[in-house]
Amino acid sequence: MQCIGQRVRLYRMQAGITAKQLAACSGVTPLKILMFEEGTDTVSMNELMRIADGLDVTLGDLLRGVALYSPVHVWTVYPVKS
Repeated sequence: MQCIGQRVRLYRMQAGITAKQLAACSGVTPLKILMFEEGTDTVSMNELMRIADGLDVTLGDLLRGVALYSPVHVWTVYPVKS
């Protein structure tokens, strides 16, 4: 079973792009992308969605079949009551 970072690397390699190129279209730094792929760093859900957009895949594509405890921060945004 793959972790999410390994799935990101798989899609990036299939697209034939470097981490620097993915960073340019996702707004996530190349170092953060590489560290996430290696499993030594985490990304927020927002960053993961931007990475998916940069890879031209869905968030579901990245999450399908991955290990349950992959390193990803999930931030919940609560609406501000006025």
